[in-house]
Amino acid sequence: MNSAGFTIHSALHGVSESAHAVMHCHSNDGVAVSCMQSGLLTLSQTACVIQSDVAYHDYEGVALNPEEKARLIVNMGDKHILILRNHGTLTVGTTVAECFLVHTR
Repeated sequence: MNSAGFTIHSALHGVSESAHAVMHCHSNDGVAVSCMQSGLLTLSQTACVIQSDVAYHDYEGVALNPEEKARLIVNMGDKHILILRNHGTLTVGTTVAECFLVHTR
């Protein structure tokens, strides 16, 4: 089992009853955006559409501290997209399909 993955995913499954699926990636593009101090820039139509559904979580090192779960939940709020600073991207959805579609917008 990946302990850091469990910390992040288990926290976000608890965000709401509709967060049945959690997808986390380290794609080159997602990591690049997560490393930018400005975060996601609204330079494209897609970025403009999703901007209001994006939240951020500061990097705290490898996510092994169970206390980080509470901060992940607070930072995610009611959003569906979480940019993990200096780490990657994460989405939640009611189904795996919805989660994937949100992640690939």
